[in-house]
Amino acid sequence: MWAHRDSGLLLKAVVLDERRQIVEQYTFIQLKIGGDIERTQVVTGQATTTLQQSHAPPSETSTQAAMSDWKVVAVPSGFKKIMEMRRPLPGKKTDVLHFVFSDGLAGISVFIETLGNPFNRKLGLSSRGAIHVYNKEKGDYLVTVVGEVPPRTVMQVADSVRYKGQ
Repeated sequence: MWAHRDSGLLLKAVVLDERRQIVEQYTFIQLKIGGDIERTQVVTGQATTTLQQSHAPPSETSTQAAMSDWKVVAVPSGFKKIMEMRRPLPGKKTDVLHFVFSDGLAGISVFIETLGNPFNRKLGLSSRGAIHVYNKEKGDYLVTVVGEVPPRTVMQVADSVRYKGQ
C-alpha cells in the first residue's frame, strides 16, 4: 500500500498472491488534495455506513443473532468475528448460516448450509482475482468460505469449521 505522507490517504494498493504476482491493484492517476470546497458539496449529519448496512437488508428472521451450534476454530491471526446470522439466499430452501470475520482491512465470509442437489455442487478451490472461494462437504452440510485472503487461508478456515461436540 502507498499512502499520502501528510494525510494518510490511500493512493495505491496492490494485492499479491503467494508467488508475489499481482492479482489486483488500483491507483489514483490524478489527485488534487486541498483546494476550495463549496459548502453545498459537504453533507452533514450522515451516519457512517456499517458492514451490515452496505448489503441488501436482511429478512426479519435473519436479523436475529444466529448463536448457532457451529464454530470456526482457526481464523487467521488478527481476524475477529464481526457478525453471525442466519439469512435467506436466492435459490435456497432453508436459511444459510453466515459468519463474517475481519482484520479491519480484509474480510472472510463462512456460509454453512444443508446439502442440496449434488449435481450443482462444485467442491474445491476457485479464484477470481484476489477473491478465493473454497467449498467443502462437512457431514450433511456444505461449507463455503469466501475471502480476499490467500487460497490456503480459505482452505484452513473451511477445514476448521466444527459442529457442537466435534
